[in-house]
Formats: sequence, C-alpha cells, structure tokens
Amino acid sequence: MSSALLLTLLCFAPLAFGSTETWSVAAAELLAALAILLHFRPGARTTFHPVPGLLPLLLLLLWLLAQSLPLPPALVQILSPQTAAVWQPVLDVLPPDTRVPLSLNPQATLTEGLRLGSYVLAYILAVQLLCSGRRLTVFLSSIAGLTLFIAIVTMLQRAFAPESLFWLRPVRSGLGSFGPWVYRNHYAGFMVMTSPLLLAACLLRWPERDGEEETLRLLLLRLFSGSGLHLLFGFGAMAAIVSVFLSQSRGGILSLTVSLLVFVLLLAWRLRERRLILPLLAVLLAGAWFNWDGLLLRFQYAVDPSGGLRDDRLLIWKDTFRIIADFPLTGTGFGSFAAVFPGYKTLADELFYDHAHNDFLELLADGGAIGFLLAACFVGTVLRNGWRQIFLRHDRLAALTAIGAFSGLAGLLFFSLTDFNLHNWANGLYFFFLCALLAAAGRARQHHRRPLETADAYPAAAGWLVFLAAAALLLAVLRLHGGALKAEGAYRWAKSAAAEQSLSDGEKIMRMTELLEQARRSDPWNGLYPYLLGKIRMRQRQPELALPLHVEAARLQPLEQEYLRAAARATKVLEGRK
Repeated sequence: MSSALLLTLLCFAPLAFGSTETWSVAAAELLAALAILLHFRPGARTTFHPVPGLLPLLLLLLWLLAQSLPLPPALVQILSPQTAAVWQPVLDVLPPDTRVPLSLNPQATLTEGLRLGSYVLAYILAVQLLCSGRRLTVFLSSIAGLTLFIAIVTMLQRAFAPESLFWLRPVRSGLGSFGPWVYRNHYAGFMVMTSPLLLAACLLRWPERDGEEETLRLLLLRLFSGSGLHLLFGFGAMAAIVSVFLSQSRGGILSLTVSLLVFVLLLAWRLRERRLILPLLAVLLAGAWFNWDGLLLRFQYAVDPSGGLRDDRLLIWKDTFRIIADFPLTGTGFGSFAAVFPGYKTLADELFYDHAHNDFLELLADGGAIGFLLAACFVGTVLRNGWRQIFLRHDRLAALTAIGAFSGLAGLLFFSLTDFNLHNWANGLYFFFLCALLAAAGRARQHHRRPLETADAYPAAAGWLVFLAAAALLLAVLRLHGGALKAEGAYRWAKSAAAEQSLSDGEKIMRMTELLEQARRSDPWNGLYPYLLGKIRMRQRQPELALPLHVEAARLQPLEQEYLRAAARATKVLEGRK
C-alpha cells in the first residue's frame, strides 16, 4: 500500500499543474506523510536500509526550523547584525522582552519546512521500497510511462489549445506555459530528469544478443522482437526530447543536452554501448528541426545588437549577491527571497520576482553559508555514492538505473544555474526521487525479489522515529495549509461582503470584521488579516484597538513597510488624543 501511495504521489505532483497551489501542495504533502505512516506502522516488519546523505539532510531541516524559532534580540544581533537591523523598527513598537526569529518571513520559512520535510520522508521511503528489484522495475516503467503521456499530451495541447494547461485551465498568452506547468522551464526541468530514465527503461527491455555476429538483419529482428516495451519507451524518450525543443526553453535545451551527454558517456564507458551515441545525437538534431526558427530566435534574444547579454537574470544575480553579502552566515530565512528582494532590486521594471533564477544563489541568500554547506554535503554524498554504484554493480537493472538517475541529476543541477526548478514542488520531489534511485541501485537485483544483504542496516527504532516524524508532518500540513485554505475562503467572503449592495455600511463592516477575525484565527502566521482588521478599527475611530493589530501584522511580516506605517499612524492618533 505504501508503494502505491508513493507512486500516486509521483504521478499526482506533475499532473496537478506542477503542484504550485495551496490545495495541490497540501494534498501532495499529505500523500507523503500517509505513505510513510503506512510503511512504518506499528507491527509492520520492515528493514530500515541506509539512506545516503541522511545526516546532512536532517541537519538542513533542523537549520530551517531553527530559523523560525523566536530568539532573544541580542543573540540575533550576534548571529546576523543585518537581520537584527531589519527587526529593530518592529522591536521599537513591541514589548521589551519580545523575541524574534532569524527568518524575515517566518510563514514562508514554515511552509518551506513542510516542503523539505515531505521531500525527506519521500526520499527515505523510496530508498526502502526501491531496494526491491521488482518494485524498482515497476517504478521505472511507471515513471517512463508518465513521462511519455505528459510529452504526447503536451505536444497535442500545444497544437490544438496553446493557451491552456492540459485543456483544463486557460492561461494568458505570453506567460510561457507548457504542458501542465505554467512556466515552460519547469516543464523542461521535469523532462531533463526523466528522459534518461526513459532511455534506461528502453535499454533494460532491449532484446539481448544471442552471441551471433551482429548484422543489419539480426538487428532489425531484435528490434521488433520481445514485448515491444523497448520500442514504446524509445519512442517516449524521443517524444520527451522533442517536446523540450518545442518548449523553446533555452536553459532546458542546454541542460537536456548535458543530461543526455552524461548518459551516453557513462553508457559507453560502463556498459560498452557506444552504438547509441549516433542515434541520440540524431534525436537531438530532430528535436531542434521541429522548431528550428523559433529556437534560433529564443537564443538570439539573449544577445543585444552590440553583442552583450541582455537577460535580466544577470541583474537579478547581481542584486542577490548583495543579499548574500548582508546575510552571509544565517541567510534571510528559507522561502523569504520574494519578501527580501524588493529592497535590493535595481531592475527598472514593475515586475515581482519571487525567485533568483539560480537555485544555488537563492540557497545562499535564504539559508546562508550554513544552509548551503549542508545542502552541498547531501548532494555530494548522494552523487558520490551513485558514481560508485555505477562502476561497482554488474547487475544490468542496477547499472542502468544508476546511470539514468545520475544523468538526470547532473542535467537538473546544470539547469539550476539559470533557473529555480528545485523550488517547484513537483520538480523538487523528482530531484529527491532520483537521489533515491541512485541509492537503491546499490542494493536492487534484477532477477531477485530481495535486495542485497549488508550489515549496515539501521536499528528498528529508526522506523519509529520516521513514523513519528510523518505523524508530526501530517498534523502540521493540516494546521498550516488547511488553515491557510480556510482563511483564503473567509477572505474571499469578506471581499464579497464589501461589494454587496444590499448591505448597509454598518452591516458590511460587521460582516467583514467577523470574517477577517475568522481568517486571522485560521492562519495566524499571515500579517494581512490583522492589518486589514486594524484598518477597519481605524475607520471606526478606534486607534487603541487598531494599534495592536498593526503591530501584530508588522511582527509577522517585518519587511512589509505598510504595516509599520499603519502602526505609526495609529500611534500618532493616540498621542494626539493625549
């Protein structure tokens, strides 16, 4: 049952429009928690297989939670003077013994904690399940089939309904949506990770040679023999590659090329499959041919007539370096980039930038040197372990799985230099899934149900700890995301009440106050609701009630200057009355 839930999660996350909305994120995180609870339920006889990089990953999660903990202002001053400076205007209107966190957007940091916690649980569970050769084969085939489905439907949708997401949701032209993703680079990032898995699934089912000398006739006979799954997955790999070229994602095309190049080199080096180099190069050229003119225009746009780069990413990175310089050790708090960046932005436009378009720089800005080093230790441990498995294991399933996963990770890490795929919920999940495939390849055997036996399994108590962590995650998701959804509903009703013509002004204010109080209780980490309640109190000429509400809003979101200005206005009115 736990394997079915994990597979459901892997299919749901990309199909739910990349899992970028509160409802889809909550559903995905609940699926991850439920799968773990079922696998490690009391009474279940399970072996806890070692998880590469688990220690730095857990320390990273603890560091994220530590950023959300209220600390004495003196300690914050020592750890991050710039963070203390940001909090100081808020502390001036709060009681002297108030504590503040290192994060400059505590709500966003808590949300990131749920996301990372879900990834960690899914990673642990996938490592446990995929050590079985049978399950590994099923998952590899299922993900290959899902990728084929998404690629084919996406190309059909692009031809017949280009301004919609899978024919289900309309989108404005010019947003760059593609497939189920609103952002084409995230579609490309998904294909960069899964295309090597399709190739691995194809080669895994490729009919073996019978020892005779290879001729064109024998090659064609082997090509069209067997179950035909190798042809299906081979076609799927070609469709996925072509779809990335059709998306016109420049970073996606370059990253896909890197991913496939790593795959071919490892395949030629490890399994002596050099004959695949020319076919894969032909597929790359075919993909470009399908949209050659548009592709050239996309690459030409990145360079101005004088020969300089005109991509706004360069200016975003320059401003992000300034954030890193101000918060070098502790960062601004995971998930806080969108709130912090406007104060450092030098771009002359009115656009809102919620990410740095470089996962490495954003990690440094949000998590500081501490968060970056912990994440680097995790990724380095996983890649080192996977590289070792590629050359140690002689089992074909293990070797092909490791090569496909390693290639997908290499491609996405290259893509992360110019985009933020790891901040898309679905793509981040698949990054950790590929890490689990690398780890599982060290134990899985193609023709055996049981994994390789080793003496480094964790004690049984580890399963209980994971079970308790999953239970805590489930409750946290229900409280944080469930409360946010409930609050959003109450807020929408409050806006409807404000526009209701049949209500008097007094009835409107009473109804809005009631609904906003409900939203405030449901989502106590969002400063918007106390701020709006404070505005209503000021309109009712009750500054003594408005001031604590505005102060609460500023404490929750210290970078929202309007909240502080509202508190200052309420204070000025109160002083005028004296």
